[in-house]
Amino acid sequence: MKTISKKNLILTLVLASVLVVSTSAKSMAIDGEGNAAGACIRISTLASTNDAAVTEHMSLMKTNFANRLTEIASRQAEVDQKAATFRTNIAAKFDKKVSELKQQSGLTTDQLTAIDTYATNMKSAEATREAAVDAARSTYRTALAETISAHQQSLLGAATAFEAASTAAFATAQADCSTAAMTTLKETIKTARETLTSVRESSKVGQTVKQLADTRNAAIKAADEAFAKSAADYTAILKAVFIQ
Repeated sequence: MKTISKKNLILTLVLASVLVVSTSAKSMAIDGEGNAAGACIRISTLASTNDAAVTEHMSLMKTNFANRLTEIASRQAEVDQKAATFRTNIAAKFDKKVSELKQQSGLTTDQLTAIDTYATNMKSAEATREAAVDAARSTYRTALAETISAHQQSLLGAATAFEAASTAAFATAQADCSTAAMTTLKETIKTARETLTSVRESSKVGQTVKQLADTRNAAIKAADEAFAKSAADYTAILKAVFIQ
């Protein structure tokens, strides 16, 4: 199911109050000061509409956050499953090759021993590589979870503050129902909107996530290179026994 982006959710949250304030201001201008009672009724109605809209979008934001975490967990589980399948298949192919190598006719005791040693060393090297890869992924995932949690809490906190500010602003406007109160309401909502936007911009985590991924990839590359060197060394040793 397609989810609403955090950016769109926050912008919609802002627009919920901006829209009702603009509508309320227009109603005040039409009524003038002489119809304060009617203005109060309209402000009250708009306040209720605003509360409902902000509450709905807060709920959507939380749902979007939860969906994001579910998507990440799902992708990680898929990666783990593919890695496990790949490792199992590679191990089976290696064992088959070793078995075929040992079944050759005319092998000496030293050659058979060399094959066994080669197999043991290669499996040890592969286990070392897998452990390093798993550690890199685990470190990345832990840091990613912490980063996303902090990001979501920051956005949620800003949205909650915006919700409180807009609710308080409407309450103040309802208590006064004057043109001055409406002006104050608009200014308060504008300030709350700017604060929310500022928090959203300052809490972006795209670059942080990229750095975490780069660190993970570098660790995996290093593990692969170390394995490749060990494999080359063990293969050379095995070949030397067969050349003798």
